Amino acid sequence: KPSILFLDEPTSGLDASSSLHLIKALRSIASQGLTVAAVLHQPRYEMFCLFHDVLLLGKGGYTVYLGPAVKAKEYL
Repeated sequence: KPSILFLDEPTSGLDASSSLHLIKALRSIASQGLTVAAVLHQPRYEMFCLFHDVLLLGKGGYTVYLGPAVKAKEYL
């Protein structure tokens, strides 16, 4: 029973449908109390909306936004 799950590009090589299915499964796992941390480059909007919290990085690795995914669009 790990307390956190780290994933580096878990959707690489998957088609859009499989990627969305995977992210939905990870959200379900997170909703059960396990912390899931994943690195994703340019996720589709449907996937992005499933995240609880996001860290968006800009050029040079600087933090552009850190907070709830649902408020990122409003912030930006």
